[in-house]
Amino acid sequence: MYASLPVLERDPGSALLMGGDVLSDGRMLDRLVRSTRPGTPLIDREYSTANDDPVLISLRDNLALEYVSGSPWIEIGFPEEFTYANNVILPALQAKP
Repeated sequence: MYASLPVLERDPGSALLMGGDVLSDGRMLDRLVRSTRPGTPLIDREYSTANDDPVLISLRDNLALEYVSGSPWIEIGFPEEFTYANNVILPALQAKP
């Protein structure tokens, strides 16, 4: 991240920052890349924080949101999440048209 600071400071709209430990439908990434609204977060309204550490986003006026509820995804941080990703999420993604 530090090495990319000169580029980010020169053209802040030229980068897509996201976690690298997420397995998701490629169409989610496509929506981010093609968005005409810089800084638009993807939000899953069906996501439960019961057994996970949520990512909190501070919302201000006029912030655009993209909702991706219903699309399979998982953040992989623990061995059991890796197993779940392989056994549940990946087959669900492979079955999507």
